[in-house]
Amino acid sequence: MTGPGDGDNGAGHGGSGGAAAFKLVADFWVLRIVEELGGTDSGVRFSSLQRALGEVSPATLSGRLRMMETEGLLERDTGAHHGRGSASVSYRLTDRGDQLVPIARAIRTFAAG
Repeated sequence: MTGPGDGDNGAGHGGSGGAAAFKLVADFWVLRIVEELGGTDSGVRFSSLQRALGEVSPATLSGRLRMMETEGLLERDTGAHHGRGSASVSYRLTDRGDQLVPIARAIRTFAAG
């Protein structure tokens, strides 16, 4: 299983569909992100997601979010500016990403013993 801080996202590019799916499900941070975003209809901001995940570095989280967006698992929503010159960016799972929620939860239950 790909562990925390592993820079190789390994997902989808140049492999079979089955291999790409296994690589996505085997990534520790992808599963944690899926867990955190699962069941939320409104988007979750980067800073809130990072806080909820705990020990993930901004670079690792950013890389996983980009990869998940490329793979069609989540949508990145750039909202309106809030008077400080920066846009509000939030993330939410797509229908495809929602399909991973029960898998992520089952793995969490299995790991708990």
